[in-house]
Amino acid sequence: METGGLDAEGLGHRAALRHGLHALSTALATWQWWALWLLLFLNTSAGISLISQEAPIFHEIAKVSAINAGIMVGIASIGNAFGRIFWAATSDFLTRRWTFVVMFLIQVGLFWITPTLSTPAYLTEVAFVILMCYGGGFGTMPAFTADYFGSKNVGPIYGLMLTAWGCASAFGPLLIAHLRQSTGSYTSGLRIVAVIMLISIIGPIIVRPPRPKALSASVATVR
Repeated sequence: METGGLDAEGLGHRAALRHGLHALSTALATWQWWALWLLLFLNTSAGISLISQEAPIFHEIAKVSAINAGIMVGIASIGNAFGRIFWAATSDFLTRRWTFVVMFLIQVGLFWITPTLSTPAYLTEVAFVILMCYGGGFGTMPAFTADYFGSKNVGPIYGLMLTAWGCASAFGPLLIAHLRQSTGSYTSGLRIVAVIMLISIIGPIIVRPPRPKALSASVATVR
C-alpha cells in the first residue's frame, strides 16, 4: 500500500512537471511573454542603475559626506520593499499595464531632475520613489503573468522571466558607470535613463493578453 502511494505521488510530480514545462513552452511561443520580459528588464535596469551608484551619486550631486550618503542610501532602500506592496495593490484597480505606464512616467521625470537636486532631503525622496518603482516591477509582474498565462502556470513562466533581472543587473550598472566615466558626471547617464523610460512607455500601452486560441489547453484562460 505504501509503495503504491509513493508511486502515485511520483507520477503526480512527473505530471505536474510535464504540465509546467508544456505551459512554459506555450508561453514562450507568444510575443506577449517576451514583451513582459522586456518590461521587467527595462524597469529593473533603471532602478538598478541608481542602486549601483547610489552613494557616489548622492556624494556628487548633494555634496554630502560618505556617512550621510550611507544614511540616504539606507532610507531610499526602504522604497524597494514598500513599492512591491504599494504597486501590486495599485495594479489591482489600475490594471497591470497602466501601472507600468505610471511607473515609467514617474521615472522619466525623476531621473531627469535628479542631477538638479542639491538638497539631500529632496534627493533622498526622489531616490525613494525611484526604488518604489523598481520594487513595483517585481511586485506587479507575477500578477501580470498570471493574468496572461494563468495563475497555475506562474511558477515556471515567471521563474524564467526573472532572467530579465539578471540581464538588467549587468546592463544598468555598466551603462551608468560608462557614461559617468566618459562624461565626468552622472548627469548624462541619469538623463539617458530618463529617455529610456520615456521610450519604454510604448511597451505596456501596446501589450495585450494572448488570444485564448494561441495558448494550449493546459494554459488557463486569461482574465
